[in-house]
Amino acid sequence: MTTQQEISAVQRVYDHFSKSRYKSFLKASDFYVPFFFGKKKRMAEFSKEYAPFAAACFTEILRNQTAKDNGEPNEELISAFVNKYVPEALKPAYDEYWTLICTEVDKNPEDARQIVSGLSTLFMYKLFGPNAEQPDPDILNSHRHQVAMDFQVGSLMFEFTHGIKVVLEKEKKKK
Repeated sequence: MTTQQEISAVQRVYDHFSKSRYKSFLKASDFYVPFFFGKKKRMAEFSKEYAPFAAACFTEILRNQTAKDNGEPNEELISAFVNKYVPEALKPAYDEYWTLICTEVDKNPEDARQIVSGLSTLFMYKLFGPNAEQPDPDILNSHRHQVAMDFQVGSLMFEFTHGIKVVLEKEKKKK
């Protein structure tokens, strides 16, 4: 049975790492390009897209870690997290990221790199897709740019994994 302390602990992990990585993702996605017109609009687009993206990444790590610890995912803990951090307005975007994660896990559960690459590609497409304003399309298509985004996604998922592992172990010791 999931306790309120476990729910609070994993939510603190999410709050800390998703906020600390926010600016790194801004830089990697070239949202810091100094354009004066439309900057607020682009920042709002980024924030709107980052929230469901980070929540989907965290959900996967939470599912994975609780399955390792208990033999099966802790659906109650996952549900409590999703209910708090995925409002109805963001649910379609969250579902898109979550579907991508599930598809990649089903294809090859041993290769996390495919999940990272797929998530970074979808994230950037949703920000700079056909109807979005592109600060510099040449930069967006560069190898450096893809490596930077893949690195950020991988780092975020690693930090989520480490944080969840630590807080869940602490909660087990309390019991």
